Amino acid sequence: MPKIIKTLFIAIMSLVILIGVGLTAVVTLVNPNDFKPQIVELVEKQTGRQLTVDQPLELTLFPSIGLSTGDVRLSNATGFSVKNFAQFDQLVLRVKLMPLLKQQLEADTVVLRGMRLNLERKANGQTNWDDLVAKSSGETPAKSSDAAVVPAALVIEGVDIDDAQITWVDQLTGERLSITKMSLQSSGIKAGQSTDVSASMKLQSALHKLTAEVSLSGQIKAAADPSKLVISPLSLVANAMGEGLPKKGLSVDLKTNLAVDLPNQTARLEKLEGNLLGMAVTADLSATAKDELQVKGGLTLSADSLRAILSGLGVSLETADSSVLGAFSLTAEAQQFGQTISLDKLALSLDELRVNGSAKLIQGKVPSVSAKVSMNGLNVDLYMPPASNKSSAKQTADSANPLGALFVANVDAQLKITELIAQKVKMTDVLVEAKSKDKQLRVYPMKAKLYGGDFSGDIKIDARKKEPFIQAKKVLRNVQLGPLLNDRLAFDKLVGIGDIQADMSVRGLDEAAIRNSLNGTASFNFRDGAVKGVNIAKLIRQAGALLGVQSSGEVSDQNQTDFTSLSGSIKAVNGVVSNSDLSAMSPLLRLSGKGSVNLPKDTVDYRLAVELVSSLQGQGGQAADQLSGIPVPVRIVGPLQKPQFKPELDSVLKSKAEQELKKKAKEKLDEKLKGILGDQLKGLFGR
Repeated sequence: MPKIIKTLFIAIMSLVILIGVGLTAVVTLVNPNDFKPQIVELVEKQTGRQLTVDQPLELTLFPSIGLSTGDVRLSNATGFSVKNFAQFDQLVLRVKLMPLLKQQLEADTVVLRGMRLNLERKANGQTNWDDLVAKSSGETPAKSSDAAVVPAALVIEGVDIDDAQITWVDQLTGERLSITKMSLQSSGIKAGQSTDVSASMKLQSALHKLTAEVSLSGQIKAAADPSKLVISPLSLVANAMGEGLPKKGLSVDLKTNLAVDLPNQTARLEKLEGNLLGMAVTADLSATAKDELQVKGGLTLSADSLRAILSGLGVSLETADSSVLGAFSLTAEAQQFGQTISLDKLALSLDELRVNGSAKLIQGKVPSVSAKVSMNGLNVDLYMPPASNKSSAKQTADSANPLGALFVANVDAQLKITELIAQKVKMTDVLVEAKSKDKQLRVYPMKAKLYGGDFSGDIKIDARKKEPFIQAKKVLRNVQLGPLLNDRLAFDKLVGIGDIQADMSVRGLDEAAIRNSLNGTASFNFRDGAVKGVNIAKLIRQAGALLGVQSSGEVSDQNQTDFTSLSGSIKAVNGVVSNSDLSAMSPLLRLSGKGSVNLPKDTVDYRLAVELVSSLQGQGGQAADQLSGIPVPVRIVGPLQKPQFKPELDSVLKSKAEQELKKKAKEKLDEKLKGILGDQLKGLFGR
């Protein structure tokens, strides 16, 4: 037995010595740099690219078979902007020898320093890796009998990537994206076991003017197939700076589970949750990049206070009701395919508002937005600036072009609102559709029910010139004017049922421009109403009393003028609004009028002709024998905000005097005729 053990020991030692001598001979006698030309030639044959290796190849055989080198460059495809497709300063790859003899692949830490990868797409869609993919896909797969032996297990001591950089230049979209200061470290990687991994990088987007610092950490669960990767959990922390973002930056803190399938070019983010823009976010997303990047999945955002979120983004909003902009939530089925982003099954909740619909954004030089949205009820007034801020809001509107935001994208949108309050006007069943393109906007149709009647409208805005042109057509039918005017303007001087049609246009946005450029036509027809604040019959009687014109009956103290109909049309020319066919009828009055309102000068000059009928029953009187049939002019003149009502007594006196003269002339004529006829008759009968 001792002899056998001794013999085995000598044999083993001899084998070890033989292997050692052999490895020493290989290291000593074999120079890997002698194979550089063959390696370069093989790469060029397989890829059509030029491989350059400036530093010498260093080979180790025991205890690991290893190769290290540096200053390696792979040339770019012909016709692209940069010289090299990829390069790195240092590469170290080592595989342990003894496990390899057992069909186990165990590698030391893979070291990669100073990698530079340049990716590019031309305007015609061609990329600088198309030729590599084509050559790879054109190769005939090896038969099973010729297939290389696959190691039974894969073990990597770790990965150490430092100072890497990836640049993406897309001439199709104008994007230039760079990832710099990229580093990645991991612990040992072994099939079926979790591996800690961490990475950090700096991302810059020229198109979106964005810079972000990003760090990742998680656990990699290596599968038997190294092309399939699962990182669970995965943590992402980022801080972004750029145009449109808060000065302090935008912070993101998310956790998720990531699954990557490289052969199928797909990835999944499951159970994503965390904080985004100060809002709680949950999502389940999947992505594929086979033809063009496609991302889809469910998304939920929520916050206790939207006002606080906006404040954190540097947006300060003062509202008429300080309690609004509170609890907020958004859920949607989101999808991105290439340049298109869509939101389906959109459900938004803000305060008491509930919104449902869908939206789509197509990115490009001029983005296109389409949407269909419905709301249960919206009170716009609650979200407007408080009354104390109206002057400052007006100055801001006058000094800037508020229409600019309307034309940052082409729009095709539809909005339905069950109940709407805007500028104190109450509406129901609201429908608005808007389309814009090339700085031209049309809002049509516009429909709503309000105050017992209907509203329809058509608005066109042309902002291709410095001073935008705005045209508005509006129709109101069977509307209760009293409540409408009282709610909208706090004006309670007119009641009744009315129809209004208007086709008006202006050029410019500030108040002065609007007043000076108002042009168009309008018509109105009011019925069964009253003009409050003036009792025209009472004014006429008082004026008549001063002139000694008597009228019988009691005069009502009610300070209003009833009418059964009130109609007319107006024409506006450069801010001067004129009317020549005003007609009103009431139980005691017949009224006509003509005149103008000068908006640039803020004045009114209007003349009413009022004629009393014989009965005053409708206004509290009984008879007006001496005033009926006499037109009594009433002039409305002065500042538009405080006009004066002045009966023109001279006209009344003139009319009354003409009536008296006619009466006296008739009496004298009758007496003279009687005398003449009497003498003639006496002569005829001889008496």
